[in-house]
Amino acid sequence: YSRARNMHTAANYIVSVYRGKFPQTYSELVNIKGIGDYTAAAIASFSFGEAVPVVDGNVNRVIARLYGIQYPIDKTEGKKQIRKCAEDTMVRSSPAIYNQAIMEFGALQCVPHNPDCEICILKSFCVGYAKELVSELPVKSKIMNIKTRYFHYLVVNYKNDTYLQKRSGGDIWKGLYEFPMIETDTQIEPEALEYSESWQSWFSGQVPAVQMPAAEVIHRLTHRILKIRFYEIHIDQPMCIQGQIQVPWSDIHQYAVPKVMDNYLKSRLRK
Repeated sequence: YSRARNMHTAANYIVSVYRGKFPQTYSELVNIKGIGDYTAAAIASFSFGEAVPVVDGNVNRVIARLYGIQYPIDKTEGKKQIRKCAEDTMVRSSPAIYNQAIMEFGALQCVPHNPDCEICILKSFCVGYAKELVSELPVKSKIMNIKTRYFHYLVVNYKNDTYLQKRSGGDIWKGLYEFPMIETDTQIEPEALEYSESWQSWFSGQVPAVQMPAAEVIHRLTHRILKIRFYEIHIDQPMCIQGQIQVPWSDIHQYAVPKVMDNYLKSRLRK
């Protein structure tokens, strides 16, 4: 995953630039690859006591309602307003406690839907409450486009081996390994998939023995819903397709795979 690659890059950077001593200020931390505003502020305030606000979804909501901020929180002006108000509100003598407290307040009291404002200790100061804007705040301009994708994994058995391919490009799970996969634009029945050109291209004229596919798995990511099926397939001749590697089943644990495939492999071993 990119997080692991960023951590490795960050570690090298800290060794080379800071001689192995972890930087302690927000301004230094935020310039390290893989550390954004939120993480930099969290490290600086929790670990080193710097008076800098940690702004997550809960804090956005609390501050937007408390100050009646009607700028979209995903736009520059909205972010600027939220940060300024969070800084003004901060208890500078105890930044770590303040940051943890306001995040918990958003998680437990100032919740996204139907908060109980009548028992809220801040209602006498809350602009959103006074102006009856609580249900409308915070404002967001972006509408997240959730795309559904259909993955069909071919779990090929050849003697004591199987086949894997490495994901590349700018797609999800870059650098991880997976079974040979067919992606379709829409939902398709297993029988129809087996007659498709994509399926035929994998087996070069072979007629593989296909077991009943496993039940569909739904895997949710931030901007995608993946609907996934695994097909257990037995072949008598090896596959020779560019990009595929032949792997003994006994060695498959040595390859980093997506979580959904790891879950499948674990369930397969239990059978």
